[in-house]
Amino acid sequence: MLWLLLAAVPAFSWLQAQETEPVADESAEEAPAASGKVMVGKIDSDIGRAESAYVKRLIEAATAAEAELLLIELNTFGGRVDAAVLIRDALLDAPMSTAVFINKRAISAGALISLACEKILISPGGTIGAATPITSAPGQEIPQPVQEKYLSYFRQEMRITAETRGRNGDLAEAMVDADYEVEGISAEGKLLTLTTSTALEHGFADFEATDVEDALAKLDFDGEVEGLDRSWSENLVGFLTSQAVASVLFLAMMALAYLEYQTPGFGAFGAGA
Repeated sequence: MLWLLLAAVPAFSWLQAQETEPVADESAEEAPAASGKVMVGKIDSDIGRAESAYVKRLIEAATAAEAELLLIELNTFGGRVDAAVLIRDALLDAPMSTAVFINKRAISAGALISLACEKILISPGGTIGAATPITSAPGQEIPQPVQEKYLSYFRQEMRITAETRGRNGDLAEAMVDADYEVEGISAEGKLLTLTTSTALEHGFADFEATDVEDALAKLDFDGEVEGLDRSWSENLVGFLTSQAVASVLFLAMMALAYLEYQTPGFGAFGAGA
């Protein structure tokens, strides 16, 4: 009996060790992709009041749908500064995560909108920057930079937006002011525009992506995707306020005003103007 008891001790100790040995947490090996809803919008035109109204509606729809991520596919040469600032404020205050997929370019006002998002993804051959505000008048062939007062404001607008999202404020300022030099990146007298490779190199973009699906994969989102297009009223406003149409309407107004001036009394020309 004594020999049997002595032989049982090692076996009992082995069973205790097996019971107390921690079980490996399989879930800790690889974090699963987020499966929440994603709201996707698209801006592929000049930035104007129609685009600011669209982004506001996009954020409201994402909030109502309890989306975890708002992704904007962006391709623009720029537009109105005031509209871009409205979009910037809306994105900074959005209750969900925000990301922008720069599908080729985010120039001028588009750069400010991109910087307002938490994550920036950019397509191969893409560009971001060249954000000096310009002004043009009827009959003026080449747009001119705005006065220093407005330039100073937009420099700081770009810087604080970049720094709010943890990006380099010096690079953001160099995109606005050609006289602002960043050693090794932006020479004095040269306005800064980053390509896909340089944006990734300097931390201005987080990932390179080929399309929206690839962008969502890079962000580790595989949940339900819902898109929201611009409404007919937003498309109409965007068309009427575009630079080409606005110039034609301005010239038509001047012609009608001249014809009314040449015609005695108040008539159809005056009503049209």
